[in-house]
Amino acid sequence: MSERLSTNQRAVLTYLAIFIPATAIASWLDISLGLSDEPALENAAFGRNNGLFGLLVLVASVAGQCWLFGQMLGKRDVAGRYLGFLGLAVLTFLGVAIGFVMLVIPGLIIGARWLMAPSIYVDQGRGVFEAMRESWHRTLGNTGQIMLALILVLVVIVLASAALGGMFFFATENGPVAFLVEAVVSEVFAVILLALSVATYGLLSGQSEKLASVFD
Repeated sequence: MSERLSTNQRAVLTYLAIFIPATAIASWLDISLGLSDEPALENAAFGRNNGLFGLLVLVASVAGQCWLFGQMLGKRDVAGRYLGFLGLAVLTFLGVAIGFVMLVIPGLIIGARWLMAPSIYVDQGRGVFEAMRESWHRTLGNTGQIMLALILVLVVIVLASAALGGMFFFATENGPVAFLVEAVVSEVFAVILLALSVATYGLLSGQSEKLASVFD
């Protein structure tokens, strides 16, 4: 996974340079205008505030992630795939969210089985449901290892969020630093999951590496 990030460093940094400030500003606007009442630091571990501006930036960031998938997979022209990619993101999010409501483990299983769906969708030009179905079948037999990778990512994100919150303890819960912490955690989390999807897709597509080396 680290190889995917380093090889596409410019694209990753471009995405982060755009969407970290955009997410922070959107959260600030939502709080300032009363469109959201969730304190930024309380929400930083797993996502972002969900007011109107936050949702608009979220939709834009999904388009950015589609572009970033294309960069990592060598598919430069993905403009025609944006709407389908957004639909895929919504469906997978809903499936994982429902699974997490059912005592967490089902959510991890669903997340593991659908992890490759965005990569398949972008790389192979499949339909949304076809990509989800292929990911579900192709990850069969490797679900446990992928789940462990997802758990590791979640643990790292939670610890990083707590560490950033501790470093900036002087920030008010809805101060500028709090919004920046929320944005950094949210967008870095998205990029790590994206790279994990691409790495897993490559490893389960006939390459010689073992899935256990997904973080190498």
